[in-house]
Amino acid sequence: MSRLGQSTRLHLNGLDLHAERATDDGYVESTLDLSKNIGNHEGKLVVGTKWKSNEYWRRWAPKDLQGTVLRVNVRYGDMSWGIRGTWRLEEVDLDPLVYWDGAVLKFGTLAAEDEEGRHDIRLLAETDRPAVLDGILYARLDDKLHQLDLNRSIGNHDGKLEVGGENFSMSTKDVVLDGTVLKGKPRRVDHVWDTAEIDLSHFIARREGGPTGEVTECVFTPTLHKSYRQVVLQVRYSTSDSAKASKTHSAEYVIYNRADLKISSKSLQAMPRNSLPDSWYEPEMRWSLVHSSITNCTRNHGGDCRREAWSPLPARVLDLTAVDRGIARLIITNGECERYACASYRWSSATPFTLTMANQHELQSEGVKTTLLPQSIQTVIDVCLKLGLRYLWVDSLCIQQDSKADWQVESQNMASYYGNCFICIATTSNPDADDEGKPFRRPNAIKLTGTGPDGLPFRLLAVPLEQIDESPESQHFTQLSEKELDATFPLLKRGWVYQERKLAPRILHLCKNELVYECGAQTWCECGHCQEYQINWTKSKPEPPLRLYSYGIGVPEPEGRDERKAGDQWRSACAAYSTLDLTFASDRLPAISGFAKSLQLRGRYLAGLWQESLLADLCWYVGPELVVDDPRLTKQNTIREGERQLATKPRSQTYIAPSWSWASVEEPITFLPVSTWTEPTPYITLLEAGIVPESDNPMGAVTPASHLKLRCKLLETAWTCSFNKESSESWYKLTAVKGMQGQFGMFPFAGKSANRIVMPGHPDEAEAETIRFTPDYNITISSSSKAAIPADECLFLMPMRAEIAYLGAYLLKDVDPEEVIIGRAGGEYAPSNYAKVRALVLRQVAEHELLVKQGNLPVFERVGFTWYFARKPLEIEESPDFRSMDIILV
Repeated sequence: MSRLGQSTRLHLNGLDLHAERATDDGYVESTLDLSKNIGNHEGKLVVGTKWKSNEYWRRWAPKDLQGTVLRVNVRYGDMSWGIRGTWRLEEVDLDPLVYWDGAVLKFGTLAAEDEEGRHDIRLLAETDRPAVLDGILYARLDDKLHQLDLNRSIGNHDGKLEVGGENFSMSTKDVVLDGTVLKGKPRRVDHVWDTAEIDLSHFIARREGGPTGEVTECVFTPTLHKSYRQVVLQVRYSTSDSAKASKTHSAEYVIYNRADLKISSKSLQAMPRNSLPDSWYEPEMRWSLVHSSITNCTRNHGGDCRREAWSPLPARVLDLTAVDRGIARLIITNGECERYACASYRWSSATPFTLTMANQHELQSEGVKTTLLPQSIQTVIDVCLKLGLRYLWVDSLCIQQDSKADWQVESQNMASYYGNCFICIATTSNPDADDEGKPFRRPNAIKLTGTGPDGLPFRLLAVPLEQIDESPESQHFTQLSEKELDATFPLLKRGWVYQERKLAPRILHLCKNELVYECGAQTWCECGHCQEYQINWTKSKPEPPLRLYSYGIGVPEPEGRDERKAGDQWRSACAAYSTLDLTFASDRLPAISGFAKSLQLRGRYLAGLWQESLLADLCWYVGPELVVDDPRLTKQNTIREGERQLATKPRSQTYIAPSWSWASVEEPITFLPVSTWTEPTPYITLLEAGIVPESDNPMGAVTPASHLKLRCKLLETAWTCSFNKESSESWYKLTAVKGMQGQFGMFPFAGKSANRIVMPGHPDEAEAETIRFTPDYNITISSSSKAAIPADECLFLMPMRAEIAYLGAYLLKDVDPEEVIIGRAGGEYAPSNYAKVRALVLRQVAEHELLVKQGNLPVFERVGFTWYFARKPLEIEESPDFRSMDIILV
């Protein structure tokens, strides 16, 4: 048995710990499910089978592994709704908790007497009559006398000889060399002479020559670095200049046993295998890998990957045939079909060189010097040449930046430009277009092959230590949180880039240390780790449906699900897109118009919504959930998980979109799940959709005259805002609306919330209480042009739809067997006497240009959203307080 720290490699894949260990018979691998013995207790990681993790609640999630130290995000605080907890970072050292039992990983502690001894790394060359005098090692090699100053690497630490110290010979007597074992009597701090020895074969090797001079010393130091044990070789060598002045140099390398050799010399078997493929250490191999991936994609992949490679060129492109002379020339196309690339990058913080109406003729006739272009564009051009592509489309150089008319025309074509390109090349790690640091640069490793003393072959890699410090194993955009993503891969936080990734058939990401390739069928990187514990979307693994459908309760999907896929995909995309950054808020709709056009949804496009699915598309909100009817569906799986807060910004001073469109707010939004089993009862009817585009692009920006004319029911109500100490947030309530919010429906226990309820029909069932709503913006803060909503101003509740709530049949009385639905897990569900109500919160507008144009119909704007449970029969249908009327919603 041996400790976890004896492993030659450790890494995480989700909740599973994967480890590799060297034995006399070769390398063995084992996997251990950490969730079996590690759990979260009140925000602290605890060990033991009683704390087995519940995956449905996601109470803790792995972040990374540093050595044997596991770093995880744990949730703490009020967990009663499954959404109220706060995340924080915790650490636990797995070394004393996990051990090797032969070839198997197990939980438990390991007694000292059970631990195996370390394998010796015997790399000291055969020598003739080695000896030590005054701390100097003398050895005859190949009829030449060599010497090595051990005082520079060995010291006396309170009577012990240790590597890493200095000048051991000054406080050690009777020093002798017995084979490769250095023996002596070092003096302790109490002036007592002790006995100690150290085997020099563990850390000294003979090597001839050096980078620029003769190697005088090589020191091996076993260390635990990153997530696996390593052997660091420190090479000290001296050089002489023309004046015969000697200069000492030092370099550090990490030594690996190459992973591609299944049987190797046992004398080197304790040395860890490299965790990255050999191609990682040979950067020039990357282009053959990219070529083979593209070829495989165009020949064998289905779906979007097999789009026509020879597509019509964009209206303008850069011709790269003269790049070897430092010139890229702009050409006007005429429908020619050729392969071309699109650039995806972040614009410079300074004004870059761009195409204008004035310089277009010059760029066509003489071209532009590539040295005038931002570094990121120069890098993209270099990659095009590597891939054998002649044409490149770059928005800043192919759209006239001082012509609004040209921009409006070309922005409509972006969907086809990116959708028909052969490949999109993205400078994913560059913070700015003019960043001088070039991406994906790595030095080559030093390779050594030979035969060991046992006659078996070995293959070693020597990698510079500073390169290992930048190992990308836990630095992929597929695995990082939103904050880490913004710092490491800033391009992916840009709103315009979202549809570029969605539309392009293939993308090549230029990252700091490597290339990452995406297509609809696969995602790969040079280090091979990008798909481990993937939490962010890629083209081959799109973002999840963001809880748009509540299938997690175990109920089979109803028929007609395929008809909803397009709407599901659109709402998922809008929720993910809303978390991204835009330089200009007015680009909120244009920056996703190309993707909207590519979906080809039925019905009319209404400023970010679709007429065919208007009721579902209106159910968006900002902030945390108000009701959780299934505790196993408490969280959307997005990069913003754990950070959903009430709106903090006031209403935008600049008009972006109608208030009923998700595009009108500048904060992340979420869509409420669509009903699955019952047809909802609608309470609104669309009479007219007056969408006025700002340009010829029907899916781009719109004017303030855009509106919906609805027939609906309205309830006038006062509202309040109070601060809740337990959740440390403000709660907004509608005083005239009664309902139930909090834990509801799936499990037989009372919910713990301000609106505490018990199961329906229970004798202690609570009365409905005042419901909360989530504002679309901070309605208590004024902007310079728009005032906050006064506390004495009444708001209006506009119910949109209601559907029957299905509950576990065992919770209900007098259940009709014909109404029972059998879930996938065998559970029985039946309709209850409760309904889910979804509604908008509106504010009446006193002045608007549409007041006169629409026959003096009342004009309202949306200010928030709510949903709640209510007992049937519903007040909406029976109470005279709900007034039926036609309104204009702007």
